[in-house]
Amino acid sequence: MNILIVTDQYPIPPKDGRYIPIFELIKFLGKKYNVDLLILLNDKEKKELCHNKTEFLKNLYIISTQHKNKFLSFIKELLIIEPMFLNLRINNIGKMINIITKNNYDVVWISPIYLSGIIKYFKLFKIDAVYCLGLNDSIYYSYFKQGLITLIGKTRFNLNHFIRLFRIPFVFLNERKLLKHFDLIHLQTFVEKKREMKLFCCMNQKPTIVVAPNGKNEKLVDLSYKGYNYKKVLLMNHLDKNKKNECVYFIENIWPYIKRKHKDSELHVIGLPPPAKLKNYLESFEGVKIRGFLENIEECYSGMTLSVIYTHQDYGIINRLLDSMSAGLPVVISSSVFKTIRDFGFIEDVHGIVVKNDNHLVNTINTLLSEKSRLIELSRNSRNFMKNNFNWLDSLREIENAIINIKNKKHEIY
Repeated sequence: MNILIVTDQYPIPPKDGRYIPIFELIKFLGKKYNVDLLILLNDKEKKELCHNKTEFLKNLYIISTQHKNKFLSFIKELLIIEPMFLNLRINNIGKMINIITKNNYDVVWISPIYLSGIIKYFKLFKIDAVYCLGLNDSIYYSYFKQGLITLIGKTRFNLNHFIRLFRIPFVFLNERKLLKHFDLIHLQTFVEKKREMKLFCCMNQKPTIVVAPNGKNEKLVDLSYKGYNYKKVLLMNHLDKNKKNECVYFIENIWPYIKRKHKDSELHVIGLPPPAKLKNYLESFEGVKIRGFLENIEECYSGMTLSVIYTHQDYGIINRLLDSMSAGLPVVISSSVFKTIRDFGFIEDVHGIVVKNDNHLVNTINTLLSEKSRLIELSRNSRNFMKNNFNWLDSLREIENAIINIKNKKHEIY
């Protein structure tokens, strides 16, 4: 098979959790098939792009893009022509058409969803391929969730998130229209599948939905857990752009109550670092250490007592949760995170602690930092859970089999 993977960043190695599945997919498929990679990015990113040669890729293509006019995109969304999140325009149409027409692709895999507008070029030339949308997050649902969180004050106010609440009906209809063009949609959790099915209600021809979660990092499974000797709380969270809001909320509203009870406790924040001004502000809170992005993932978990994943994100498998549990760290997670992992056999209070609100979170962390035996028990349980779940090979084979089945059915029809 000839396979084209379309994305917006060189994923080898992945520098962001969104690109881990693409990286693993390229490695897996590249051993059996001809895999090309097409990267769409703006001119500034194109200049900064650095990539290593890899044996798994046959060809690497790079095409520059630019953002569409926001006002015109908004009008198109209101008229149900296309959603605003398809905000990129390809600069070199000729190069795009040349790639499409000369390679005779059997499979086209696009990720993330905001690049999916390029499918129209393949359809225009009637390329008979299996069209896949990888690692899809439902846009209409994420807009609803972000807007609701802003509305109830669970994060710093974000005007864009608030405005998105009023766009949801139009986003829903546009997203539904867009997804009709795909043969396969890849999701990571069963709770996402239930939401996605709402988009396909009353549709005659529905895409195949494949639930294939990320696999665990095998390097972490053999790490020894000694964190019960310390009082170091791990908070893995990027501090750039909108992702910083939940981390800032935790440091401002949760951490002071933990530090008040455990004077010798420390909060280690690991992820893309914030601007200097924000870093200085956050480190003004006693015991907070902003460590930035660590290349050595094992170093993230060395000596940590427990890991907190207190986010409102309830879609996708959260890599920091899998990594924390693989490393044997006791985990304290929000009820939103619990939704993403409960269908895989995660048992509340056995494999980790699920907290319902801020007070519950504070009390749970304070209690765990004082209970060595409970920490050791949770560590053992979380590691055993990971040893029996989340295998990359199983997920990748699930995707491959689904693609082959769709391809065979198309040939039967013709």
